[in-house]
Amino acid sequence: MKLAVVYEKVETPNNNDTYILKPVEGIIGECDEKGVFHTGEYDEKGDFHADEEEKFYSYNDAKDLKKEENYLFYGNPIDVTQFAKQNNFNYGTPDYNFSLQQYYYEKYYNNLLSASISDDKVSISHIDLGKISDCVIKEGAAKFVEENKYIAIKYKKELASDVDDSYLIKPVGVIFGDCDEKSNLFKEYDTEIVYDAYDSKEALKSDSEYFFQSACLIEDLVELDGITKDDLEDLSKKYFENFRSTYSICKCGKLFTKASFNMASFEKDYVKEELTEDDMEVRKVVESGLKLLKKELNDDDKQKLFNLYKVLIRFCLVEGKINGITKNDVAYQTYKGCFSAFADIEQAIISLGIREELSAMKSNQISVTNPNNKEVAVAESNKDKDEKTYVNDLGKLKFPEQSWDDIYDGITKVVIGQEEHVRTITSILYKRMVELNLDEKIPSRFGLLITGAPGSGKTEILKTFTSIVDAPIIEMDSTQLTAAGYTGEGIPSYLEQLYYEYNCDEDYINDAFAIMDEIDKIKANDGPGADVSGKGAQNTLLKFMDGTNYNLAQQGFDHPHVIINSSRMTPIAAGAFAEMIAEAIKKREGKIGFDKNLKSSQIINANEKNKFSVDDYVKYGMSEQLMRRLFITVHLNELNEQLLLRILKESSKSPLIVQRKIFNGMGVECKFTHEYQKAVAAEAYRRKIGASGLAAVVQDTTCGPVEELSRNRGKYKKLVFTKECIKDPSKYKLFE
Repeated sequence: MKLAVVYEKVETPNNNDTYILKPVEGIIGECDEKGVFHTGEYDEKGDFHADEEEKFYSYNDAKDLKKEENYLFYGNPIDVTQFAKQNNFNYGTPDYNFSLQQYYYEKYYNNLLSASISDDKVSISHIDLGKISDCVIKEGAAKFVEENKYIAIKYKKELASDVDDSYLIKPVGVIFGDCDEKSNLFKEYDTEIVYDAYDSKEALKSDSEYFFQSACLIEDLVELDGITKDDLEDLSKKYFENFRSTYSICKCGKLFTKASFNMASFEKDYVKEELTEDDMEVRKVVESGLKLLKKELNDDDKQKLFNLYKVLIRFCLVEGKINGITKNDVAYQTYKGCFSAFADIEQAIISLGIREELSAMKSNQISVTNPNNKEVAVAESNKDKDEKTYVNDLGKLKFPEQSWDDIYDGITKVVIGQEEHVRTITSILYKRMVELNLDEKIPSRFGLLITGAPGSGKTEILKTFTSIVDAPIIEMDSTQLTAAGYTGEGIPSYLEQLYYEYNCDEDYINDAFAIMDEIDKIKANDGPGADVSGKGAQNTLLKFMDGTNYNLAQQGFDHPHVIINSSRMTPIAAGAFAEMIAEAIKKREGKIGFDKNLKSSQIINANEKNKFSVDDYVKYGMSEQLMRRLFITVHLNELNEQLLLRILKESSKSPLIVQRKIFNGMGVECKFTHEYQKAVAAEAYRRKIGASGLAAVVQDTTCGPVEELSRNRGKYKKLVFTKECIKDPSKYKLFE
């Protein structure tokens, strides 16, 4: 058997022959004669059987790298027996092999690569971790630490067994950010993600998959004077190394219980048995500090205790030294004693407030001895800078509470394959949010229309945007809109909902974002009779977009005189316009200049000249006045099979995530083979239902094992869905 690492392939923008390769997991298997790596299953005896459905090509081969597969393996697998022997591992059973795979993967988890193809040869180069990894430091390490004072270990929660409410908590990486010790929450750097600690029943029984533990101030672990990106990257690796083997089993019964264990029991035994002079030296230093805890501390004692605390925390957690001695130089019982002493001293520092007291003393000394200190001058300078006014005397900066990155990153975690269009939409809406923040009520016109095939992500983009921004949102179902005075949903009824939803704050809701979904469904009807849901509904929207007062009392609503003005509201419309797009494709396929072999989606998105005109929408059945008010248009790409596969693998709303949780709730680990996921994407594409259809295909193909799992609770441990399940849902695989 061989050990290998699976890498995820990401094509770089504007260069089809260069890829970013990111390690995602360790695997055990065999290479066949064609150099394809197969994983597999273990039988009851622990023997390995190759699985033809789960296979990976090598990224060292140019032909394999150019294939559609997004997951490849490192092209030089190592023999399992050889690797285990070198690192004092056991192997053979699933538990031992899992530990071995994890250990092997952790050697590569920061090993990001760039693969370029030239003359059918692949050249590999390493990527600067400081630019690509989770610890992206944009403006220098010192500024980064100033804004993100803590480092912590990120843990993942998994169902531990078929026992209800029993979880395995395992370390998966390092995160930087801010820690609120009172609420026991950790906010990760450059994201809106907030992690709970995994030390309570309430936290573990929540929907959260990831937690934090072992948060520590960065300044206690490294010297901040002259700190660099390399220092922080080195800190990240060393800090994780100290916790990567620390797993916990937590049970959330009537009493919350937590038992930790060390996966290093499967690994190399580095423990020394005999004590040496190094042990004696380290113990002497530690004992001198512990003696301080038994006496009343003066200022010098407090400083000594705090200095020892910083020495011990670095010694225990990031390979620091005590008088030139590292933890690898001493026996295990000495290291354990150091860790225990560090915990006791840390508790004393917290309970006595020593850190704060020393910090206050230092600040007082600076202000007394050097009233013109440079740090103070810099602070005053920054204060003046904050008060600076800008062009047109609009006062202070008007940036929204959410950053551009907050909005873009939030949407692209859900909507996959529309990155360039999301970038445009984010910039349009962000600029609009700045405009609404201006003190002066400047005259303004705005109208955004997002079009694209069904399932391309129109509605999801807008839903995700509304979940991110702190602004009033009104969502109108265009299919329910009618002309005033007719049965159906009129705009005043939506405004009434908005009024009560935002606590009757008239001024606040006057700046609402108004999202009108499925606007293509209100096209004009040329038939006889009043067209109340077509032309009538469009005229209703015209009045709303032009800006008018809506007196809710006069509209028949049972509340006092309330007037809502729509002139500063932000109208955003979305629609598929499927018939119009199909007609445009049909006409354009016959024109000179287009390749007859191009797919329809490629033709419609071939270049910017293919944007639709107002006349196209008028012929479809939309009024010219309405379309000229929706003057900003963004047309989304139609999703192909490759993009649908990316959605399955990458989207935070992938239907696979839901199914994994469901089957975990039935006590089994659920796995979807790569071939199954490809087949789901192909079927969704065949049905022409886009991303919204992925859930339907997954639902159709995962019902097979439910009956068996319900009748035999606790019997099975693992469930695998293969590509055969697409045609026959009974072709799943269950393992005891």
